[in-house]
Amino acid sequence: MILNVLLLGNPGMTEDREKPTAEPGDEPKTFADFATVRLRRPARGFGVLFPAGSVGVVVDCHEDGIHYEVEFDSPRPGVATVISRDLEPAE
Repeated sequence: MILNVLLLGNPGMTEDREKPTAEPGDEPKTFADFATVRLRRPARGFGVLFPAGSVGVVVDCHEDGIHYEVEFDSPRPGVATVISRDLEPAE
């Protein structure tokens, strides 16, 4: 079972990995890799809900410059795909 999940992926996890939908007027923001960011709205990744205000680290920027992969430590470790309008620099 574990080997199947490693090789084929967990079908129940794919829903959480879809990108949030970009809307007209969404413009790319420039967050560098490893920038510390804060969520302006809740985000979900792999079944974990990260509440607004959660602080994470940018680990990847998608080609469109609008979507980012952000790693969080709390409420439990995980990664979520977040659209730029839902992020702000954490100071």
